[in-house]
Amino acid sequence: MAVFPGDLKVAAPGTSNTWIETINSITPTTLALTTSGSPSTWGQAVTLTATITPAAAAGTVVFYDGATQLGSMALSGGSASLTTAQLAVGSHTLTAGYSANAGYGASTSPAITQTVNKASTSIVLSSSLNPATTGQSVAFAAIVTPSAATGSVQFMDGASLLATVQMTGATASFASTTLSAGSHSITAVYSGDTNCNPVTSAVLTETVTKTPSTTVLSANTATSVYGQSVLFTTAVTPAFATGTVDIMDGATVLITLPVNGPISVLNTTTLAVGTHTVTAVFSGDATYAGSTSAAATVTVSKAATTMALSSSVNPAASGQPVVFSVALAPITATGNVQFLDGATVIGTVATVFGTASFSTAGLAAGSHSITVVYAGDANCNAVTSAAITQTVTKAPSTTSLSASSGTIVFGQSVSLTASVAPVSATGTVQFLDGATPIGTAALSGGRASLTAANLAAGVHSITVVYGGDAGTGGSTSSPVTVSVSKAGASVSPGSSLNPSVAGQTVILTATVTPAAATGNAQFLDGATVIGTAALSGGAAALSTAALAAGSHSITAVYGGDANYNGATSSVLAQTVKAVTTTTLSANKTAAVAGQTVTFTATVAPAAAAGNVQFLDGATAIGTVALSGGSAVLAVSNLAVGSHSVTASYGGAAGYAASASSPVSVTIAAAPPSKLVATAASSSQINLTWTASATSGVSYNVYASATAGFTPSTANRIASGVTVTSYADTALPPSTKRYYVVTAQNANIESAASNQASATTQAAVSCKVHYTVPTQWNVGFTAAITIKNTGPAPIDGWQLTWTWPGNQQITQAWNSNFSQTGKNATLTNASWNGTIAAGTTLSGVGFNASYSGSNNNPAAFYLNGTQCQ
Repeated sequence: MAVFPGDLKVAAPGTSNTWIETINSITPTTLALTTSGSPSTWGQAVTLTATITPAAAAGTVVFYDGATQLGSMALSGGSASLTTAQLAVGSHTLTAGYSANAGYGASTSPAITQTVNKASTSIVLSSSLNPATTGQSVAFAAIVTPSAATGSVQFMDGASLLATVQMTGATASFASTTLSAGSHSITAVYSGDTNCNPVTSAVLTETVTKTPSTTVLSANTATSVYGQSVLFTTAVTPAFATGTVDIMDGATVLITLPVNGPISVLNTTTLAVGTHTVTAVFSGDATYAGSTSAAATVTVSKAATTMALSSSVNPAASGQPVVFSVALAPITATGNVQFLDGATVIGTVATVFGTASFSTAGLAAGSHSITVVYAGDANCNAVTSAAITQTVTKAPSTTSLSASSGTIVFGQSVSLTASVAPVSATGTVQFLDGATPIGTAALSGGRASLTAANLAAGVHSITVVYGGDAGTGGSTSSPVTVSVSKAGASVSPGSSLNPSVAGQTVILTATVTPAAATGNAQFLDGATVIGTAALSGGAAALSTAALAAGSHSITAVYGGDANYNGATSSVLAQTVKAVTTTTLSANKTAAVAGQTVTFTATVAPAAAAGNVQFLDGATAIGTVALSGGSAVLAVSNLAVGSHSVTASYGGAAGYAASASSPVSVTIAAAPPSKLVATAASSSQINLTWTASATSGVSYNVYASATAGFTPSTANRIASGVTVTSYADTALPPSTKRYYVVTAQNANIESAASNQASATTQAAVSCKVHYTVPTQWNVGFTAAITIKNTGPAPIDGWQLTWTWPGNQQITQAWNSNFSQTGKNATLTNASWNGTIAAGTTLSGVGFNASYSGSNNNPAAFYLNGTQCQ
């Protein structure tokens, strides 16, 4: 029973009913909570298991996420489990609570943490129309997995945002009619939500092609004249197309026009002469593809041309500038115009806006017919102006003369200068010495000069005459006096041969300076006059052979002339030597290369001293000093051939040089030696020999049936042989031959070698038996027998044949083998070289390799003779 005393807010105290509580015994419990896995992914089922102790406790377990009840499950066998997929992304503090029941006390599990991560997502993007044409509606759909995902999807064109669409049922779609022509990389980007990760779709390549367009072009005329207006009109459809259209003349753009509505217009006057194929080319825009119109053909012909010519002053004075001007119509005419004086072109000028001017001060006095010729250009025809007559009158002149000096010496020059006024005068002036012309000179700037260097000694009255030119009259100067005195001269003596030899002709010369001097020169030997000669070209010459041996003092005396004073030369010492003679001899005129030849030169008179040079042709072979009037030279190196040897005495004090007549010496090559002749077969004898000791030789081979024969062209069987062997072939069997060999160098042949002889082998008659007793896939063994079917024994044998295939001998027995290509040879061994008449040689054989077919040889040859 409880007694309530009441309080200030309750009316009166009272007494409650009596409550009787029965206190039973309670068993405490403990509760443990586990999870099937943490972390987990949003939407993934997680099983929570609560285990109670003691396990006999019954009742219900409530599962909590923080303070939020997730659910309750009845205990069974001491545990209760709850499976849920509703946990939001994040960290969850989970507990389980057990309420007291049937004698078991309540308990709460310790908290566990369950982490829930965002779910992975995927997105699939599709297009309703791919490829599409500009302006068409294309719908893009994006489907996101899992289907519980919420939020929005961004549709991207590359890096550009097309639209952001809120998903409905994990699906978002977007339609566009504004995609430009080209290739678009479309992606769908899901931004994610609280439970799902963001994701971007694979790229969908959307191809948008431009809408076709049509372009047309028309011209208002098909024919025109250069400079005339031609109107071109173009239109592009569809009418909504934008951009530009090029009006093209072939490959040349005439103009680029904007596409303004249905029509664009070009009005042009600049089409050149010729045929023009004009098209309109629409470049296309972001929506419409480009297009080209059909061609409009316009033919433009050349324009007619007119021309007017005028002169700035008419008549004009000679030398006065005159300007000729021409005006062309049309003014677009280009190129050059030629100004002509009659048929002569006086100027060529380029036109500028249809005008050209030419100024000249060079028109000669007289009447000139001036015209202008325009050759035309690509667009305008040629035309010639009407002629105008231009009159030019001559101007008077005055002439004066000056000299650089009034007195000079003959040979000096004087500068004469003529001045003509006006300075514009052209042409030449003539200078006169009295009435004799001494030169002309061209005017330059009103002046002309002449250097006179040939005025004779005396007094000269000089004038100058100007003859005028086309625009200026002639005039003559007053005279100028120039006095010329004689010039000095010098003379030099000379000798054509110094020293000379007694009895030789010597030409004495006198050279006078200056060379223009004339007159005579006298030659003296000491004080004795030996002759006089006239000057020619400043020189005089006197020939004499009368000078005796010894020393002579020669002088030349020049007597002077009208312009030059006389002069005497210095002394020339002329030496005259005594005459000598030189003879030459040789101890032999024929020798073999390497032998010594001795040459002796004798000089007379024997008192002469000095050296003698010995020459082989023009080549020096030695120099020897004279002793008692002779010089001796021994040489052993004369080359094979003919030598023309001379001796040249060089002279000495008082003695003249001299040369001998030539002596001829012939040098032959050394003969070859050790000639050996060997019979090689029944038709061949081989020769070998030791080479000549002389290098650079070839060999001649001689043969005869007679021993001790003399070599001649009749029995020479070979020449020009460059080796030391020779084969004499095509001989009859059992023939004996005798041989000698000579060496040849140039045209000189040596003596003969020793004589050698040999006899060809007897004629061969034979039979060969060839068998292959053993053969395998890459080789075989062959056996050969040789029968001598002739009447004489065979002494030394050689068996030859040609393989039909690629057989190659590798080993032989009872013989020696060799093979070159397909040609095989067997020769006798040292023990079986003789095959007696009527006998057979056996036991000869060989091994060989092959591939392919192994066919037998077609024929065998014994010592060059084919066998049966």
